[in-house]
Amino acid sequence: LLPPSYRIALNEGGNESYPTMVFVEKRPNHALKPMKMQNVKYILEMKLGLDQGISTSSALYESAKSVFSRSKIPIRVLSEDGNSEEFGFAKKKSAASTAWSFKLDYSSRDKIEQLSREHDVLSISSPNLSGGHGLNECYKIIEGLPWHCNVSSLVGSLHVRIDVSSAMSTEQLVKLCMNFIKYEESVDSFMPSHRRDDHCCDCRSNKHHIKGGNNKERNNLLSKCKTVQELVDCMNPSKEQCYKLNLSCLVELGYIEFRQHESSKDKTTVTNWIRFCAAFVKNSARLRSPLSLKETTSIEEEFDLLFEYVVKDRALRNFYRDRRDSIEAQERERQMAEAAVKEPSDEMSISDGSSSEDSTHTDRFKRLRTT
Repeated sequence: LLPPSYRIALNEGGNESYPTMVFVEKRPNHALKPMKMQNVKYILEMKLGLDQGISTSSALYESAKSVFSRSKIPIRVLSEDGNSEEFGFAKKKSAASTAWSFKLDYSSRDKIEQLSREHDVLSISSPNLSGGHGLNECYKIIEGLPWHCNVSSLVGSLHVRIDVSSAMSTEQLVKLCMNFIKYEESVDSFMPSHRRDDHCCDCRSNKHHIKGGNNKERNNLLSKCKTVQELVDCMNPSKEQCYKLNLSCLVELGYIEFRQHESSKDKTTVTNWIRFCAAFVKNSARLRSPLSLKETTSIEEEFDLLFEYVVKDRALRNFYRDRRDSIEAQERERQMAEAAVKEPSDEMSISDGSSSEDSTHTDRFKRLRTT
């Protein structure tokens, strides 16, 4: 409360008759804490690049040993020859159902043509996790990752699978898909450029591949889905593609998968993405069907609507707003650096009034004269 010496005067017309008193808060503002983690079951899969300074087999086992020594969580290593080695099972035989699995994954690498056979990918998969206890396990696993696990922009990814087998009806799943299509561009805004729109072969755009020219038409199309299989076919029309919201495991296993996030070794980044996915699913299911976006809605307005009416977590809103601004700043710096490299070469080509083709003819003429 303000002290009595700070007087507040209300006069007709809004004119101030007293000097303005400014109250200064000297204590720093505390960052908002995320809402309590939703009580959902989920699986986390992280894909990380491996440093070339260490052999593939050594990197696989050293990663598992490093994580186990730090976390004391059971680990199962699946080797290329089909054998497995286990850490942490001696004292806890029942840990087989709660073990994290470590294995090499060549499927992600093979999808990207730019990568050579030398780029290997470490895949780390969790068992079934739930609530805040599952987030604590993720913290411990990430803390133990060694130096040779790289956050590769090309092969790295972070997948979150949410269990909806017993909690959501077809109608609720339709509302979830409507929200995802509605807010896909705002989610793109806080993702790196190579995982936006329809650019990444590992997470194709649902919005671009579903029929309909605008949000209203897409909503009408989704509302006509009366079975889970019809919804899967609508959201994931190609069986050979993986989408940002992947429903390929929905019919058989009861999971929906969020595939868009890049890999990270930052605990807060990983756990906030899990929180985001869980809140998105739970709130989409319990709230009414979303209204269609107006054609004039900006990305900034769409971002605010997403966190105000769907995610409903101010701490996550602040986190992803800062992340979005940081990514945009990095993108601008990259573009400026590329432009700076390009400009000198352009100036050199025109400094003598000749083009590169002219200089080629001149060099050829000199060689002929020498001959």
